[in-house]
Amino acid sequence: MFYICVNKTNSATSTTINFINSFLNAVKKGGLVQNISSKHTLAWDYAKKHWFKISLLILILIACLKKDLSLSFRMNTDKAKQTTNKESRDSKITAAAGENLETTPLSIVSNLFGSDAKKEEWVNLDEETKRGFLHRFHQVAVAERKKFGVPASITLANALLQSCAGKKEMALKSDNYFGLPCSFEWTGSSDTYEGVCFRKYGNAWVSFRDHSVFVTSGKFSKLRDLNNYDYKAWAKGLEKLGYPTKIDNLASKLIEIIEKYELEQLDTM
Repeated sequence: MFYICVNKTNSATSTTINFINSFLNAVKKGGLVQNISSKHTLAWDYAKKHWFKISLLILILIACLKKDLSLSFRMNTDKAKQTTNKESRDSKITAAAGENLETTPLSIVSNLFGSDAKKEEWVNLDEETKRGFLHRFHQVAVAERKKFGVPASITLANALLQSCAGKKEMALKSDNYFGLPCSFEWTGSSDTYEGVCFRKYGNAWVSFRDHSVFVTSGKFSKLRDLNNYDYKAWAKGLEKLGYPTKIDNLASKLIEIIEKYELEQLDTM
C-alpha cells in the first residue's frame, strides 16, 4: 500500500495528506479507473443517442470559424490595399509637388508672355491711357517706396509694362498689375489664364503691396541694398534675378518708360 507519512503539524497539512492517501488508495483499488471508465461509457451512450445534434453543432462551429477567418483576412486585405493606395497617392502628390518646385515661374510664364505681340502691347496703347494710368497710381507707388524702399519709378513702370496700363485681362479681372504667378508659398486667391496660375487680389492696392514684398524678399532681397532712387540698378537687378514674366530686355524697357515719362522725379518725393 502507498502511504505518505509525515509529521502532522497543523490541521491544513493533515487534511491535505489524508486527501492524497485517499487518492492513492483509490488508484490502488481501481475505483478511480472504474469511475473514469464509467463516465466514458456514459459519454459514448449520449453521443450515440444525440449524434445528429452534435454533428449539426460541429458544422455550425466550423462555419462560424471559417467566417471569422474570412472576415479577418478580408479586413487585413482591405487595410493593406488602403495603405498601398495611400502610399501611391502620396507618392503622386509628392512627385507633382516636386515638379512644381523644380519648374521655375519663368519657364511657366514664358508661354504667356513669350510672343512679341504680347510683349509689346503697351507700346500700342494711346498716350492718354498710359499717362492716365501713371497718374492714377503714382501716389501708391510713392507710399510703397517709403515703406519698402522700392523706387516709385520702378513700381509704376513695371505696373504699366506688365498690365498694359491696366488693360490686360488679369488686371481687369484679378487686379494683378504685375503679372505675378502663383508660387509654392502663395496661399491667396488665384485665377488661371491660358493654363497658367496667377495671383488674384481684392483690389489694385493689394497688388501693389504684394509687388513690393515680392521684389524685396527671397532671391530679390539683394535689391534692398540698392538706393531707393537708383532706378537703373533696380531695373537691371530685376532682369538679372529673373523677374517672372520672361519679357525680353526687361531692364531697358523699364528704363525707357521711366525716362520717357520722367518717373524718376517720384523717387525723391
